[in-house]
Formats: sequence, C-alpha cells, structure tokens
Amino acid sequence: MQSTRQKILTHLDSHHSASAVEISRALGMTRANVRHHLNVLQETGLVELAGQLPNEGRGRPTLLYMATHQAQTNNLGRLASVLIKEFVVKQKRNVGKRLQRMAKILGDGIDKSGSITQRLYASTRHLNSMQYNSHWEAHADGPRVIFGQCPYAAIIEEHPELCSMDALFLKDMLGMEVEQLGKIEYKPDGMPHCIFAVQNTP
Repeated sequence: MQSTRQKILTHLDSHHSASAVEISRALGMTRANVRHHLNVLQETGLVELAGQLPNEGRGRPTLLYMATHQAQTNNLGRLASVLIKEFVVKQKRNVGKRLQRMAKILGDGIDKSGSITQRLYASTRHLNSMQYNSHWEAHADGPRVIFGQCPYAAIIEEHPELCSMDALFLKDMLGMEVEQLGKIEYKPDGMPHCIFAVQNTP
C-alpha cells in the first residue's frame, strides 16, 4: 500500500505537473493536506515548482508542481519501505531488537569515546552526513538534539518506527537515555524541527 506522499509522486510522475487542487481532487484529499505533503516533498528534493498559471480573479497565481529527476529515477524510498515492512514490522515480537541493531549499524565506525560534548558533536556530524540537518543545544534538564530535516520523509508516514531508530542511535552514541519530545512539522514559517531530549545522567 502506497503512502500519501508516494501517491502524490505517482500522480505527478504520470501527469508531468499538477496543482495542489488537481492533486486533491484526484486523490480525494483536502487541499491543506496536499499542500502539507508537497511542502515536505519539496524540502526533501523530490518535488519542485514547474510553473504557475494566472488566476482569473485577483488572487495569487496557481502553482504547478512536478516530481524532480531524483524522484523519477530513484525507487529507494519504496524499496526501503518494503524491506522495513518485511524484516522489521512483520517480526512484531522483535521490532525493538531489530531497530536497535539498525541503529548500531548506522553508528558503526564512529568514535564513541570522549566527553558528552564531544559525542554530541560527533553524533550531529554523522547525522548531517545523512541529511538530517541536525544540531544540539544545551538545556537545564540536559542536552537536546534537533533535526531540521527527516531523510526518511518519503516513508516516515508509513513507518513512524524509524523515529525510534533515531532515538536508539542517539542512545547508543551518547550512552544516555533519549526521549523524543516532538516530531518534524512543516509550518508556514518553513522551520521544521524534531527534538530529542538527552538525560543528564547515563
């Protein structure tokens, strides 16, 4: 079963370009919902503006969207979704252990020694090499790691368990408990963020 974003990409791929209104009618979604998903897909480089049509009235012109070359030639999102479903989700009793192993693999080769500050910098550098656009901030109750982008945006709607994998990655890197405080939301101000709180004591 395709996720909403995959359905939008499929529609754009088959129609070359379309407006949010056209997509909402074709997929039976609200315009606001379509625009939200289009914003996410634009942020991840899978959708771009194709042009605009003049509005017959005094309103803003109608924006047309198209799938980028990356989206048209890259089926990795769908492949990843199938693999996660087959080897993680279907093994219900072992989901936690499998996610933990995946998190450890993501962190292979990273130096986990040094102070908590050094490990935080090492973690965010590694995450940024995987397109997370991350940084960390000091807080009274412990550090917080903030993601500005989700590299799994195309499939996260279908596989929210990937958020747990991110938390487990940070826990393994930092040697401390990690709790997710908020998920990425694409808002009108264009400032998405996802927050993980790190406990002060290991």
